[in-house]
Amino acid sequence: MLDLDDPIWERLEGGYRQPYNPVPALRRLEGVSNPKEESEAYKELWDELHHQGDLGACSYACVPHLVRIAESRAPMTFDFFALITVIEIERHERHSP
Repeated sequence: MLDLDDPIWERLEGGYRQPYNPVPALRRLEGVSNPKEESEAYKELWDELHHQGDLGACSYACVPHLVRIAESRAPMTFDFFALITVIEIERHERHSP
């Protein structure tokens, strides 16, 4: 798992095939105290990690952190399952890195 302090996050591409650093959104997700904050963090991750079927290396690198964060929170939300599922489904498409 890529450490959240690793500078490589700055160079990884998201779903728009442009560099996207998800660390701030992941850190917000770790510390959310209400459903609205959680929803906002997931919305950003959805918008940046998956775009019209496109993924980037950043999308894959986020998955272990999403799992780690979700394991520490209960209950797990729909966004957790859906985002990871979409990343896994799209991973098998020819256009995915």
